[in-house]
Amino acid sequence: MDIKQLEFFVTACERGSLSQAAICLYTSQPNVSKTIRSLERELGRPLLERSGKGVSPTVYGETVLEYAKMILKATATISSLAVPDMKNSIRISTYPSNMIARLLTDFYKEWGHVYSIEHHEGTVEDITEQVHQGISEIGIVYVAQHQVQTFQHILSHKNLEFIPLKTKKICLYVGPCHPLYYEQSVDFSELQELKFVRGVRDFFSMEHHLETVSMGLI
Repeated sequence: MDIKQLEFFVTACERGSLSQAAICLYTSQPNVSKTIRSLERELGRPLLERSGKGVSPTVYGETVLEYAKMILKATATISSLAVPDMKNSIRISTYPSNMIARLLTDFYKEWGHVYSIEHHEGTVEDITEQVHQGISEIGIVYVAQHQVQTFQHILSHKNLEFIPLKTKKICLYVGPCHPLYYEQSVDFSELQELKFVRGVRDFFSMEHHLETVSMGLI
């Protein structure tokens, strides 16, 4: 078993098609199919269900997929540690954001010839751990006001410091075709009717830390 096999398998599951996986991986469909079948032979069980509509993981494949994603994520983290330090460079971790992408683009237009930025994305938990491990020097996060005290308590166990830059009211983003687009405000009861809302996995949750951090009185 090698990283290439896991990468091909994960990509095929995410794309739902061997041909689309091949395009994403810059290789041929037969090569993707051959690589995944070699992994199936090694494990002794089928990982994918193949049909005219594409591919999907088997029940066993779902379990392997979960661990394969963890391995690939860990591999990417290890690879980032191997990047040599550069003068006038900084490593930052942020939440996924179009605003951050625009800021980085504007920064490079102005200062790209002088400074270099290594950028990582993730949840608040990911960002916190990346700064704790030294993968990033600075983390930019959003934390709800009522969670700040708990968040700071968790950071104290990691010898990290949280510096609030600004307090913002919660904001709901909708497209120009949405009936709420021209509304100035929305009641929380109306959110239950919306079909597309960012999942809680993208926000700070204490549960991730409770197993490893003694919360004391909190």
